[in-house]
Amino acid sequence: TKLVARMDCKAERKTGVLTIRSLHPEPSLKKIDSFMQALQQTLPAFMHFNGCDSLHYDGPWPLNTLP
Repeated sequence: TKLVARMDCKAERKTGVLTIRSLHPEPSLKKIDSFMQALQQTLPAFMHFNGCDSLHYDGPWPLNTLP
């Protein structure tokens, strides 16, 4: 297992919103498209685990491929 990015997020369970405050790729991350695809596939489970059903992105790194 290798760290490829760091994500700062907050789960607002009362409103059901997961806010990603920032997402910072590690300098070693070369396959951005593969990473984004993997993130998109795992975010729904992460949201469910945190009691959230919608996603808000409020960070400096554009994530236009997220659900």
